Amino acid sequence: MKKVLFLAVIMALVLQVPAFAADLKIAVIHMERLKKTSEPGQQIAAQLKTKLDPMVRERQRLEDELKQLSEEFKNKSAAYSLDTKREKELQLKRKYRDLEDLRRDLQQKAIAEDKALSAPVLEMMQKVAEKFIESKGYTLVFEFQQSGLLYLDKSFDITDELIQEVNKAWKAQGH
Repeated sequence: MKKVLFLAVIMALVLQVPAFAADLKIAVIHMERLKKTSEPGQQIAAQLKTKLDPMVRERQRLEDELKQLSEEFKNKSAAYSLDTKREKELQLKRKYRDLEDLRRDLQQKAIAEDKALSAPVLEMMQKVAEKFIESKGYTLVFEFQQSGLLYLDKSFDITDELIQEVNKAWKAQGH
């Protein structure tokens, strides 16, 4: 009796799938591409680069200095006295620690700045995406990277259309 009831339920569901699938309109969005290639995304990237450039230059300066000290120590260490050798090793360790601290600070600052600059833009993109999706009548929309999709026919990808809509909304806001 249980098997018959189970089969009846399965058959009912199977018969409903074609009717449901006929009304299903599916799309996929590449959010990372939307963020990187849309005008607001490019503007955020430029602002972030401008804010972080001084720290990046300082990091590069420290890396160059550390490389130079390391080369000097390697080439001249045989000629150094024991005290000089220790002093140079300590100097190298301090520079390396300073560099690591700067790298960590730069990474933390980059994350914080990105969040601060991106928040209003991502909110605008979300609103534009919702309006666009509703206007086109999509019933199911996936984010490509988060969806676990292994293959996607290009006809389901609406990212380029959404980028155009986001750019229009961005310009309408006076940017």
